Amino acid sequence: MGSKKFPACTKEKQEKGLLLRLSKGFFFFVSHLLLLLRDSKMVLCFCGNVTVVRTSWTSRNPCRRFYACPKMGSRCGFLGWFDSPMFQRSTIIIPGLLRTMNRYEVEVGQLKMCLLVSWVLFLLFVLFLK
Repeated sequence: MGSKKFPACTKEKQEKGLLLRLSKGFFFFVSHLLLLLRDSKMVLCFCGNVTVVRTSWTSRNPCRRFYACPKMGSRCGFLGWFDSPMFQRSTIIIPGLLRTMNRYEVEVGQLKMCLLVSWVLFLLFVLFLK
């Protein structure tokens, strides 16, 4: 009986074999995780910390991702553009949604203030009615 010869098992083939044995949902997660780990580049800020990726929601740079120092409010001031491609439609829709949401938040604040004033006036009316 002849022995079977198997092709050389590279690291990539081992990863694929392992992933194929996992469930479909977990396969999707692990495959993306491996891609991220393989393709990720650590960017350090001026403090020497590994930066975090944030998204700008300003009207000047809507939906634009950037590297920033993980210490919020630090004097590091590091900012580097991530420049991951964003869908064109999202750069049009999201700023409009944010403006609408901000307008509603202001309106809710005004309505809460009106409600508070009406309750105070009601309580004063009830107290002075006695």
